[in-house]
Amino acid sequence: SAADIRLLPVTKYHPESQLRAIYALGFRDLGENRIQELRAKAAAMSDLDINWVLIGHLQTNKATQAARVAKEIQSVDSLRVATALSNAVVRLHSEDEDAGAGAAAAPLQVLLQVNTSGEEAKYGLAPSEVGAVLEQVADLPGLTVGGFMTMAPLTDDEGVVRQTFSRLRELRDALRTTSGLELPELSMGMSHDFEIAIEEGATTVRIGSSIFRPRL
Repeated sequence: SAADIRLLPVTKYHPESQLRAIYALGFRDLGENRIQELRAKAAAMSDLDINWVLIGHLQTNKATQAARVAKEIQSVDSLRVATALSNAVVRLHSEDEDAGAGAAAAPLQVLLQVNTSGEEAKYGLAPSEVGAVLEQVADLPGLTVGGFMTMAPLTDDEGVVRQTFSRLRELRDALRTTSGLELPELSMGMSHDFEIAIEEGATTVRIGSSIFRPRL
């Protein structure tokens, strides 16, 4: 069902005017690749109730910045990054409590990024690592593991693309059993391959160029 798929607009390099237009169409979740750009856009559009989703690589020294503005981070590719985020969330929640901010803040949702294509140039956990890392991240305070994210190679070989996505779904299904976690989210598929991703079980597709006009 289309209602089961989240269409996540990717706002990388696109101006505020286009983002406000997307918001006016009813989108509340917006994806951004770079923490610096995310921070700038979040500040400029603070009058809108946007749920910012970080989908790009995150360095540990930017964890506090990310935890401060993002509602979800899909690119957790190591235990080090997860631990840095956990520490940042706990610290920020403590600061809010000391300032009398009111109700306790919700945990930060994270997705573990998995390199199911095996490409050396891509970030992400190797599939063989995911089980052990998941077990440790699930115990970190301030975080909730929603599921997994992956990217397929840029290739016209549909079989390679489909296998990249099906591997993540199969891994998720296996880890549901062994971990006892729901792990409902599978973020996979972009403008050039989202149809295949949906066929293979995606719950979120990250779409940039098919929504926004091409960048000049």
